[in-house]
Amino acid sequence: MKQTILVVDDTIENIDVVVGILNQEYKVKAAANGEAALKIVTASQPDLVLLDIMMPGMDGYEVCTRLKSDPATAQIPIIFITAKSEASDIVKGLKMGAADYIAKPFHPAELHERVRNALELVATQNHLHALIQEKTIGAEQTKQLLDHAKATAHIQSHVAQFTVSVPSSTHYISDLLAYLHGTYQDVCDANDVDTTQLAICLTESITNAIIHGNLEVSSSIKADDWNSFYALISEREAQPLYVDRKVLLTYRVDPHNMTFEIEDEGQGFNVNTLPDPDDPNMRLTSGRGIMLIRSMMDEVEWNDSGNQIRMTKRLKTP
Repeated sequence: MKQTILVVDDTIENIDVVVGILNQEYKVKAAANGEAALKIVTASQPDLVLLDIMMPGMDGYEVCTRLKSDPATAQIPIIFITAKSEASDIVKGLKMGAADYIAKPFHPAELHERVRNALELVATQNHLHALIQEKTIGAEQTKQLLDHAKATAHIQSHVAQFTVSVPSSTHYISDLLAYLHGTYQDVCDANDVDTTQLAICLTESITNAIIHGNLEVSSSIKADDWNSFYALISEREAQPLYVDRKVLLTYRVDPHNMTFEIEDEGQGFNVNTLPDPDDPNMRLTSGRGIMLIRSMMDEVEWNDSGNQIRMTKRLKTP
């Protein structure tokens, strides 16, 4: 059965574009305003909502707020589609609980990728959470997932701190996320941490470390040809020069913070070129992944060489 996507946009031409791109793979419904969108979601919950920000009457922010404040709809992933270029507008939506954003105009391959990733991520999180709640999966079993993928894991102190090292291949990302989810789930539940947004940040940072760091594949290639981008990734995943490089992830938790450090063996980048995240007029130039991570985590830092990111989520204090 096809998954259902709700497209919310006050411009019929924009709806037609999205429907034309997605209707072969998904069942696509449409709403021309926020009120109609809420009625459709209440009547038959979609698997994902593609939501325009700027609409007359009830804008996308209010629609997002209402969906996320209702326990019956809070878990539906929302991707903002926007022509707004100020980073502060996107940050506002992400902090409300959106899973991602797409800036207009967008490439059809980009829309497909964002939709597929959001749906797969939520499905995986829900599945793992259910297994853990049923006590059918635990830390030892999640470790076996990585062992099966021929990755290495070394737990240094139960779940208070551990380090995982994986080869530079995107095929290991889902197993690594499963391993992480199995260890930090209890901490997240006890501190009201959104595990889906946490998984988004981990996915973005690990993917960046593998593709842009160790495999040295530039995202600028997408601007010319998405197929060439993915072809180069596959090519370098088969070359020892690149794939033998490791991504090292260290997880730490204490009563106040949950911290993830992700380090690659690539050339890094000049961290001084990153725009000021506190600038209200910052444009969407810092990269989608960085925008997501900065919006969803409480602290984000890079080392001087730009090949290690440290992400911190604050926990409740006793």
